[in-house]
Amino acid sequence: MVQLPFSVLDQRFSPHLSAFKARGIEVHARSVFLQGLVFKRPEALEPYFKRARGKIEKLNSLAQESKMSIASICLGFAANFKGIDKVVIGVDSMRHLDEAVEAAGRPSGFRDIPKRVSSLSIDDEEILLPFNWNKSTS
Repeated sequence: MVQLPFSVLDQRFSPHLSAFKARGIEVHARSVFLQGLVFKRPEALEPYFKRARGKIEKLNSLAQESKMSIASICLGFAANFKGIDKVVIGVDSMRHLDEAVEAAGRPSGFRDIPKRVSSLSIDDEEILLPFNWNKSTS
């Protein structure tokens, strides 16, 4: 089993998923919300994240157009991605847990928008690796 970061913004490992599957390795996706970055309002982003603003704006637009929550889109993307077996999430409150459970219950509506979500990928590891955030925003 391997656990790796995977989200609408972070798709760096997608080219390797078929190799894991060929070797019988179960793949668990984590960080599907990218430490909450996907939930930030584009206009409220810290200047450090300006390179991600366009992608987050597109994610917000997609959520409005599809009448799905950002959480549902992010969970649906990971859960329905070929090669991902399980999705692991972290929560810091009961409210977040309830929201995640509700979002996970609606992945079927996601089937209509996977290509649009795939285009939200970012390659910039300064944005994708949260341990870089504190040193760059301080």
